[in-house]
Amino acid sequence: MGCMDSLACNFNSQANMADESCTYAEEGYDCDGNELDFSLYLNGPTSSVGFNDINVFPLSTSQPQDFSFLIDLKLEEEGVIFQSYRPHTSITYSSDCGRENNNEDFNEPSISFRVWSGGSNAWTITDVPISEIDTSSFISVAATYTYNSKTLRLYVNGVMLDTEVAYQQVQSVNNDDFFGSGSFTGLIDNFSVFNYALTNEEIQNYMICRPSGVEEGLSGHWNFNEGQGNAIYDLSGN
Repeated sequence: MGCMDSLACNFNSQANMADESCTYAEEGYDCDGNELDFSLYLNGPTSSVGFNDINVFPLSTSQPQDFSFLIDLKLEEEGVIFQSYRPHTSITYSSDCGRENNNEDFNEPSISFRVWSGGSNAWTITDVPISEIDTSSFISVAATYTYNSKTLRLYVNGVMLDTEVAYQQVQSVNNDDFFGSGSFTGLIDNFSVFNYALTNEEIQNYMICRPSGVEEGLSGHWNFNEGQGNAIYDLSGN
C-alpha cells in the first residue's frame, strides 16, 4: 500500500493499493519547500495580456512623474513587449520603430524603449541592437525616464547602452496597458514599475535581488509565479 498519485510528493511507484498517505506541496512551492519560479509565455498575436493602470500617472492628477521599468526577457519573435498609456510608453523588440519619431530610426532587430510626447514626430526612442547582446538566455532590461530633463535611458544587463532627450515631456492617452502585441513571442519575467528614475547601482542590485513588492517607490510588481490559471497579480499592493 502507498500513495499512487504521481503528482504527490510521496508518490510510491511500487504501491499496488492506494491508501490515504499522499502529501502535496504548498501552492507556489515544490516538495522540498523551494519557491517555484514561473514566467509569462506569449506566443504571437493571440496571446496579448491586458492589465489595470500601472499607477505611474495616477488618474487623480495630471502631473506626470519620473518612472522606471525593470523586465527580464527571453526573446523569440519580434513585437511589442509592453505598452502603457499613463504614461504613453513602450518596450519593444523589432527591426524598426514603426512610428514617426524625432530621432534617428533603427533598421535591425533591436530592443527599444520609447516615450510619446504628442504632436508630429511624437516618439523619442532609445535602442540597442540584439547583435550586441547575448540572447541565448534571459536578459535584464531596465528603462528610466526623468521628467524634468526629459531624459530616457536604456540598460541591458545592468549597463546603460543608449540615452536620448525627448523634445518635450511624455504625455498620456486613454487606453489599456498590456503585455505582448503584434507577433511578439517569448518569455517575460519579474516586471517592475517604479515612480522614480532608478540609478545604475539600484538597477544592478535589483538584478541580483528582485523586488519583493514592498520597496519604496514601487508602483507595480509582477513575478508571474501563479503557475496556472488566467490571472496575474500585482504584488506591490497598488
